Amino acid sequence: MKSESDLFDYLKKHVYPDLLSSGYDQFAGTDCASYESKHLIELKCRGAHYKMLLIEKAKFDVLVDNAERTGFEAWYINSTPMGIYGWKITREMDLTWERRVLPETSQFADTDKVIKTVSYLKVVKADFKKEGVRNG
Repeated sequence: MKSESDLFDYLKKHVYPDLLSSGYDQFAGTDCASYESKHLIELKCRGAHYKMLLIEKAKFDVLVDNAERTGFEAWYINSTPMGIYGWKITREMDLTWERRVLPETSQFADTDKVIKTVSYLKVVKADFKKEGVRNG
């Protein structure tokens, strides 16, 4: 997948037939939702594969807050050149948060740096894995 739009399309075709973009409804602040599965989903497309994938605290909080408010499960789904990996996200997860200087955004070749609070999710502990699905 080259973009979150490609990842969305793949998930809609192969995992969540009812997947809807959530930019304009009660789940604003996250990428999409499946009403049938009751999954609220944040998507990320990674250009490289790592053993641990980054999650921003701000995105974690919005995702979990919206899930708690609606009764849905929060999911964080990433694509890498090696496949697709997803984690059910809860406040009870044992995450270690740290502050790092990172690009403000990973899109548009933005070079501005900001301090972000982040943690890492181990690929081997992903709740959903679909390996062999290529990025691009």
